[in-house]
Amino acid sequence: VVFKGKIAGRGKNLYCGRKMEDAGIRIQTVTVRFGDSPAIPGVWTKDGFDAKSAAETVRTAMRMAPDSLFFLTLLIDAYPEFSEEHPDEVWRIADGRIVWGNQTHANFWFDKSKFRSKHWPWISNHSKVLREAVKRNITALVEQLKKEGLSKRIVGVHLGGYHDHQFSTRHMDCSKPAIAAFREWQKRKYGKVKWRDAPAFSKDVTYFTPERDQAQIDFYTFLKVGPFEMQENLARHIKHSFGKDIVMLRWCMAAFGGTYGS
Repeated sequence: VVFKGKIAGRGKNLYCGRKMEDAGIRIQTVTVRFGDSPAIPGVWTKDGFDAKSAAETVRTAMRMAPDSLFFLTLLIDAYPEFSEEHPDEVWRIADGRIVWGNQTHANFWFDKSKFRSKHWPWISNHSKVLREAVKRNITALVEQLKKEGLSKRIVGVHLGGYHDHQFSTRHMDCSKPAIAAFREWQKRKYGKVKWRDAPAFSKDVTYFTPERDQAQIDFYTFLKVGPFEMQENLARHIKHSFGKDIVMLRWCMAAFGGTYGS
């Protein structure tokens, strides 16, 4: 049994680790949100990554449960201005419209005029620019945890972020990073690139058949496994940074839910 603790609200720390530890639950999680947002504070802004504040969040949780071991939940979302700094990395649907979201969900609409102030363009799950920036943040955080003697009680890392914090494919991703990653995926599967761009999808087709729709089947498959491949890449970096055996965890977005987001 693992207690998934919650730290929420700007300037607030809500963590019940002491009571859970007293009840015998000795594996707990503490969440560090990377990207700062209007609703929920983060340690990564346009001015840089604050590893000391991130470590302090971990220290506070550990003080509440001094005899427990910990998983870190790292929500790796970028800060809102990241999309302005890297417009080619933004998540786009097939007709070029941008996918907007808040600190947790990518919503149904794509018209900026309909959005509240707490939404911004999201970055593609396939963006290697984001991935490398996240790796730098992880390196800085782990170094700070080691420096403060906190890494010894960390036995695992849970990666989270973007839609529902589960990297769910809430909308189709036809961005530049996604198409580039799709070509790489084809090379691994076929040894060559068979489709250079995202295939068209007909509203009249309910079920795909390999004889007619292999490109569509491949693109859907790629969109589902791509975020997990991204997490695997980050997991290897995290394990290397800690330099010890740790467990990696992920959410699974309704694997048998039967919806597009699953």
